[in-house]
Amino acid sequence: MNGIMKRIFIAGVMAVAIGAAAAPASAQSVPKVELGVGYQGSHAPDAWFPLGFNTDVAITTMDKWSVVGEVGLTRHTEEEGGDNLAVKDLNFGGGVRYNGRMMPFSGAFEVIVGGLHRSFNFDECSDPGVECSGTALMIQPGVQFSYDLMENAGLMFGASYRRVFWKDDSEFSANDEGGGENDFRFVVGIKIGFPRP
Repeated sequence: MNGIMKRIFIAGVMAVAIGAAAAPASAQSVPKVELGVGYQGSHAPDAWFPLGFNTDVAITTMDKWSVVGEVGLTRHTEEEGGDNLAVKDLNFGGGVRYNGRMMPFSGAFEVIVGGLHRSFNFDECSDPGVECSGTALMIQPGVQFSYDLMENAGLMFGASYRRVFWKDDSEFSANDEGGGENDFRFVVGIKIGFPRP
């Protein structure tokens, strides 16, 4: 992630945190469980993963705090040496989310810790001794914005910075030199709270 994107991301996180802390409590009921489903895209160094999905479940522990778990998938294809190469990233993890509950527009800040499983699909994967998948630790802070179309249900947009801790000698890192990588991901979808009013 370049310097400009880092500054934009940090400014967005601070704006959500300050706005959520200063926001008055709204009259809407607080859902016990929230389900988010949507399209996910991600960008690793020198690679754009345009096809994907993400789903998350958040359980409210206090009025504005939730524990959250998520799983998602993104896919990237390219032609290399006349062969089609497909790369899939499966992200999974859990963490906490702070919700600035307002109507109709609200924001949230979350931190997810989990893993990223990257797998390759090309001809050499069928050869013995060739590793075509690997998993690394992932830490993913991000922001999420939602617009209520009805009480506890509406549209959602999320953006996250994702740090993936590949080993220095890992061939799965998107960096040419190997090692950890900085990714950026976004999600667009719907969020529904339960129980329904």
